Amino acid sequence: MRDAVGSKAANLAQLKAAGFLVPDGFVLTTEAFTLFLESNRIDPNAVPEQIEQASLPSEIVAALRQGLKELKDVKVAVRSSAIAEDLADSSYAGQYESILNISGQEALQHAVRKCWASAFSERVKSYEKKYDQKSLPEMAVLIQSMVAADVAGVAFTANPTIGIRNEVVINAVSGLGECLVSGEATPEQWVISKNVQLVNPRSNKVLTESQAQEVAGLAQLVEKYYETPQDIEWAIAKDQLYLLQARPVTGLSEEEPIPVPVEVSDGAWFRDMIHFPRPFSPLFASIYLPAYNKATRTAFQEFGILIDGVELRIIGGWPYIRIIPPMDKTDPPPPNWLLPVLMRVVPPLHKKMQRAREALRSDLAGSLLDDWWQTWRPEFEAKITQKAAVDLSVLDDMALARHFNELVSLFERMEVIHFRLFPPHMLAVTDAVFFCRDVLGWEESESMALFAGLSKTSSAPGDALAELGLQARERPAVMQALKTIDENTLEQLEEIDPEFLAAFNSYQNKYGLRIPIYDLDHPCDLEQPQLMLHWLRDHGQNGSPPDGKNAALEKQREEKESQAHSRLSGLPQQAERFTTILERLEKAYPAREDNEFFSFNIMSLMRLSSLEIGRRMAARSHLKDSGDIFYLEIDEVRQWLRQPADIRGTASRRLGERLWIDANPGPQTYGPQAPPPDVSSLPAEMCHIMTGLLWIIKNDVEPKIELHEGGIRGVGASPGRFTGLVRIIHSPEEFHKVQKGDVLVCPMTTASWSTLFASLGALVTDSGGLLSHPAIIAREFGIPAVLATGNATAKLCDGQLVTVNGSAGTVEIVE
Repeated sequence: MRDAVGSKAANLAQLKAAGFLVPDGFVLTTEAFTLFLESNRIDPNAVPEQIEQASLPSEIVAALRQGLKELKDVKVAVRSSAIAEDLADSSYAGQYESILNISGQEALQHAVRKCWASAFSERVKSYEKKYDQKSLPEMAVLIQSMVAADVAGVAFTANPTIGIRNEVVINAVSGLGECLVSGEATPEQWVISKNVQLVNPRSNKVLTESQAQEVAGLAQLVEKYYETPQDIEWAIAKDQLYLLQARPVTGLSEEEPIPVPVEVSDGAWFRDMIHFPRPFSPLFASIYLPAYNKATRTAFQEFGILIDGVELRIIGGWPYIRIIPPMDKTDPPPPNWLLPVLMRVVPPLHKKMQRAREALRSDLAGSLLDDWWQTWRPEFEAKITQKAAVDLSVLDDMALARHFNELVSLFERMEVIHFRLFPPHMLAVTDAVFFCRDVLGWEESESMALFAGLSKTSSAPGDALAELGLQARERPAVMQALKTIDENTLEQLEEIDPEFLAAFNSYQNKYGLRIPIYDLDHPCDLEQPQLMLHWLRDHGQNGSPPDGKNAALEKQREEKESQAHSRLSGLPQQAERFTTILERLEKAYPAREDNEFFSFNIMSLMRLSSLEIGRRMAARSHLKDSGDIFYLEIDEVRQWLRQPADIRGTASRRLGERLWIDANPGPQTYGPQAPPPDVSSLPAEMCHIMTGLLWIIKNDVEPKIELHEGGIRGVGASPGRFTGLVRIIHSPEEFHKVQKGDVLVCPMTTASWSTLFASLGALVTDSGGLLSHPAIIAREFGIPAVLATGNATAKLCDGQLVTVNGSAGTVEIVE
């Protein structure tokens, strides 16, 4: 009777008949839905409000009265059971309304209309277009006895994230599971395979281990019954486990995980979670690793830094880095008294000492900064503009290959420049911090006020989007069109207000080449106009002019500078030195985020070119999908462009390897980890450089943070206090969840998340330091930030009210 009662009800009827504990219930069939529509003359373009206000035919009222009577008039749950729902290729999860704890006939009738009305919602219409479904689904309604759950949740018999089929993933919350299914609560997570693992614990434990095992056993029995991986909803009430729903797990990869070798070379390797929190795609890794390793060696050699570079390597599929010691010697560092002797008598070390002295005395840092602002920046801006204007679709394969290779070369050159600018940035920042600490007696975090508002490239995209939102506010027709944002919104704006659409397109052309991760396998902003419109709408509804924020930052910095000058009155030499430090800081500090902006531009262009190549591969049946190109390495792409051939096997194997890699994150470190060396006995110039470098490293590591009573403690990276609702974001795929005024809680951010910051009230991260990207961007937007909490994403839940104190480095849970 699936055509009459829908997939959800049919599945539960089968399972109840097979002996599973499913709550009693009855179904209003699709025939009742059709009768309701016809009797009220409702067409497919109706809006939900019309459905909720329409009357129920007497036959339906009588059926509801009889059904509720047979359930002995208990409280019930009213749930959708559409024909197209809970299928293997489209689950409709969370698209329709479920109404719980319904008591009485009048409330039941209202709940049925509300459930039917959800079939006419904009989110369902958008979902149907995505899956090419009919514009109006055939809808049955399932009415079941309410389970007063003590604990509830969902369970997957195959890991829905990484595709592993030999483990059960359980998400559990206290009370009813609706807040979990709707995304309003962050669950406790268990992963059960050969052993039982509590992955995402909460302060108050939800499930016991034996209960988790029982839920896993139920899920596996349902999978055995249907002979395919299952996504079930369950509830425990008075120690009794109920099955509330079962459907196939959608979106699973056809590939099975393929183990990759874990080969560790000598040396001290560690995961740089701040910059590289996820595995690289094979295509990006094959481009980025050689560029990174070459660039760090070049930059460190130029300044005579007492390390030979930083090596980036893939171990077990995950990126690890190691500091390359002088002459790549892995022996323990010599005693402090011996270092000056070695600097004089060991030729490579003596050469480093001379380079460090020459670099500082000749002001190499100033020359490189001049090169960036006066020469390199305009050059890269012009080349990126030129490359962005190329119509990739009209290029033949050889021309496309040249275009792609030119972008790769441009990126490699930018990486060298990026790291050559690192020492100037490092020296400017640490000179300022050390002066404020040693001469003015300030805390290191206090000196960050001198940096406020300097890195305008960080805040420019968000400020521009906020301005566009304010323009939309003055255009009622535009705001009306933005109430529902889908693939048709741009066309609607073209009809309603072409001038505003032109302004939005201009924004996208200027800032759209921003990719939110260090990789090529995620869409850039230009590819996601709906997300940009979503944030634009938020600014139109709740935003304020960014000029006020920028003026406040300027005032904050000027007041701090004035405070310092007052302390230095009567000390002319120190006052002059402080002025020189500030002048260099104003030139060097913004250069870091500025050249990152162009790096991400080039990466976005490389991504778009890669997708065009992938499209051509797929069109010739040499690749299953255009996006699979990211599972190839650059030499394989170049070989295909020279001599096209079927490469699906290689991409398929790499996809299987990625499934294994995602499921097997390596340890934080490999090899013995030595403490930082004592550099105090080094010659003056080298000591100055190395002291600054060690401080930068220290402030980019992840300190161990412990929960204190009532909240979370971390590094106060941007001052101020803000109270708001928590929004947990683990990846850019969840950006659409962010609302104006949210407290963003995430593992880490990159420079390209800056557009998001314009909507935030405060920021909390698991990792990071005073000079990490989230700290820099938070200060530019003037929002409080607490970083390096260690586990805020696990300890906080969506919707919690918290107070973030960026000055004290605390997050207090209000409710």
